[in-house]
Amino acid sequence: MTNKENQQEPEQSNSTKLVVEFLNLDEKDHQHALFNGKNYFTAKSYCYNKSSLYVKNHDLFLAICEYDVADLMEHFSSIYVDTITHDGVSLDFKIRTYKGETRVSIVFPVNLEDWKQPWSVNEYFGEYQKELLSNGEYEVSCDVIDYLEDTNEPFYDLYNGIGITKTLTDPKVNFKDIYQKMLSDSLAIDSAAIGNLSRSNSIERCIEFPPQYQQAGIGILSYFSSYLSQQYPNSSARVKIEQNGTSVRMIIEAEDGTLETVEKALHEYEMIVTGKQRPEDFISDGFALLEVKNELRIAKTRIESLQDLRGLQDSRIEQLMDIIKLGLSREQNLVIDFKPEISVTNNVTINQDISDIISSICELKAEVKNNDQLENDLSSIENTLSQLESETDPAVIRRSPVMPKLKRFLLQVSDKDSDLNTSINSIKSGVSMCQELFGKYNKLAEWCALPVIPSIFVK
Repeated sequence: MTNKENQQEPEQSNSTKLVVEFLNLDEKDHQHALFNGKNYFTAKSYCYNKSSLYVKNHDLFLAICEYDVADLMEHFSSIYVDTITHDGVSLDFKIRTYKGETRVSIVFPVNLEDWKQPWSVNEYFGEYQKELLSNGEYEVSCDVIDYLEDTNEPFYDLYNGIGITKTLTDPKVNFKDIYQKMLSDSLAIDSAAIGNLSRSNSIERCIEFPPQYQQAGIGILSYFSSYLSQQYPNSSARVKIEQNGTSVRMIIEAEDGTLETVEKALHEYEMIVTGKQRPEDFISDGFALLEVKNELRIAKTRIESLQDLRGLQDSRIEQLMDIIKLGLSREQNLVIDFKPEISVTNNVTINQDISDIISSICELKAEVKNNDQLENDLSSIENTLSQLESETDPAVIRRSPVMPKLKRFLLQVSDKDSDLNTSINSIKSGVSMCQELFGKYNKLAEWCALPVIPSIFVK
């Protein structure tokens, strides 16, 4: 028996037959309604055009919980409930009948500006979709911005929330029962997705260094790869350092069974570079010990040199180590600003990402010869992105038509049978430049909770 066959809707209820009378309000096309002679509405809740019911107060929600979905949908084509909370988080519950089919959905909001998980919203959404497929009873409920022309792949707007939806095979079920079942199932899917991500075999840390600490900080982070291979030669892990402006990201990819070892090594390294423990406490090899101490001396020298050159008074090795400590020990991406005390926020600066994409497009456009169509396409994307270059709100960028347009352009570049692919291949270093553009698009898309391009295309 499949999951879908094994999962059943709540049993049919014997709730009271519903009689609805509408009361016109002063506002045009707005009404309140009597449910079996009683008015449970407040000023916030209303009916629209005697068809759509908007439930915005708790007493009205409790009242409709007494009735079958089928009875309610005899009087309303749709019911929207946004007065429900779970663990302090508001959620949207909706039932809608269209062409004889009754659909029900429940959606949890996604707060991109205050996202505190160690994985991105896109990574979470990917695991959420996998769990939905495994569950078999539901489909994903999420707003769609657009569809890709070639594949008809939906372009989801994660900003407005992620949830589940399905068709009721028999709407003669109690409203409260179907709500409670869907809430329970959606929480189980969410928990499974988070569990899968928590078992991921990678560690990612992102630190934004003030300019006076950048080179020294990158040097210390980069040396972790040497420390890991010397202390744990069987760990089989890859360490990558990515730099974008003042933001530095360290990604550690471990093979199955070695993640715990990598986490242990990272904690040791944190203790060493922050001075909490001596290198000798972990390192027995004399040559490796000298290398670590030398790396710390180099970092100190870099900071002192910059202090002399720029006249900086607040640049000290201890402050750099405090920044690194925060970056390595926290299980989330950090942006650390030094003024000179340290503060930690989750604000994302995306202006540099847009500028980087524009620079890559301009570089590619400069190499285009005798191809007006390609030059016009690149100019159109460049001009639209330039209008967003000072924008810091991910929601504005996510809703801009330039993002799906840029993604369609890049996917056409990757299609070996397309004219665009032929044009790019005729340009010197065209493929390499486009691969870099793929990576820059993905970085911006990830922060804005948009679909990324498969990594096989990214340089």
